Amino acid sequence: MIRIFQSKDRVEAIEFSDTDAATIQQIIKFTGKGVTLAYEADGSVRVGIKKDAKNVVLVQLGQFIYKTSNSELGVCDYEYLISEYEEITETA
Repeated sequence: MIRIFQSKDRVEAIEFSDTDAATIQQIIKFTGKGVTLAYEADGSVRVGIKKDAKNVVLVQLGQFIYKTSNSELGVCDYEYLISEYEEITETA
């Protein structure tokens, strides 16, 4: 589910909430980038989003991937989004 938050700037964000195929497909569609899933020895799960030839964004389960109005990708927690932006819409 894509959620929109705004302040004087605007970001769209999607939560890496689970490893279901539908969630991963939503992340791919949202970012327009390929992703990889990594299952770590400590039991944690993360997704890697290839930003460009040299950079990968790593997202832990439960974090949000956000996209700025300039289409730059970043990662944050929900607490950051609600402290910096007002959520204005929720779409499925």
